[in-house]
Amino acid sequence: MIQQLNEHRLLCTLLCTLLFGLICLFGCDKQPNGNTALPTDYAVDVPYEKGPLSVRVRLNAEQVKLSGLITLELSATIESDYEVQFPAVSETLKQFRIRSLDDQSKILSEDNNIEEIYQYQLEPLELGQCEIPALTFNFEQKGSPEASPKSGTLTTEPVWVEVVTSLPADPNAFVIADIDDVVEMKANYFWLWICLGVGCLLAMGVGIGMVIKPKKAIEIRRIYKSAHEIAFEALSSIGKENLVEQGRFKEFYEKLSSCLRQYIENRFQLHAPEQTTEEFLEQLKTSDALTLGYKQELQKFLTHCDLVKFARYQPSPEQINESLTMAEGFVEKTKSEEHRIDVTASQQAERQVV
Repeated sequence: MIQQLNEHRLLCTLLCTLLFGLICLFGCDKQPNGNTALPTDYAVDVPYEKGPLSVRVRLNAEQVKLSGLITLELSATIESDYEVQFPAVSETLKQFRIRSLDDQSKILSEDNNIEEIYQYQLEPLELGQCEIPALTFNFEQKGSPEASPKSGTLTTEPVWVEVVTSLPADPNAFVIADIDDVVEMKANYFWLWICLGVGCLLAMGVGIGMVIKPKKAIEIRRIYKSAHEIAFEALSSIGKENLVEQGRFKEFYEKLSSCLRQYIENRFQLHAPEQTTEEFLEQLKTSDALTLGYKQELQKFLTHCDLVKFARYQPSPEQINESLTMAEGFVEKTKSEEHRIDVTASQQAERQVV
């Protein structure tokens, strides 16, 4: 009786899954997965300091199960004219294994110091008192090759973590239950119902496909816009996304830089979007499309964007407003009706989304 009940449940589950798949095929959208936030409360927090470098070693717990994970956070704060090199943790650990690594963005503080944070998810490999060995941070002063940079090292102390297990120490504590008695096999129509259900779903799908007819071709009227109209619409759209308020500075500068590069291509026929900043600035030197003043203004703007996108510096509110004002001002000062762009495809896509 129990076996038949389980088979009927499995049959219903398979039929519902197939029906759900057909519904998804005709109009369901995929939803993005969210990120899992790492813990921020720590049971161990040990500070170290040497010269221009300050280091903190943090653990979210002093005890962990053998089947669990523990978070190790290393943070280094150093003066802006120095560089710090983090230790090779994977080569140092003997009793733990790194499951994941989160490299946080560099943050420039008000006192002109740079803070960098690494968070490791560690998996214990042994029971008992396990050691996170001493870690060595190297730092040196930035300077030209002719200068004599100041350098040094900062070494932390070992940190001990107790690794425990939930299994009983006595192997005899495990009790194995007896197996069930042999039951008589009864007639099984499980696969027959499966085939009938699949056949019905296929017939429904064919019927829906025959009812839905293709739409008649519609005559398309071409739409043209000037380069500055497209740029101003894109800048307005970036502002409405509130990326700065959400702290998504890298995405904000990527879209702002892309908008200005696309405007330059539409307005001056310079292929800016496909090139790196260095390649574009090199091409700009030999181009007569822009004056020297505009070239210098673009170089300053794109360099600042790359600093945020790739060096992961956090800009100040004044720098963000200055970048947005510079982009809008550049478009305003160089706008022209001479070149108009076909935007028919993008306009139709916007109507479909609405």
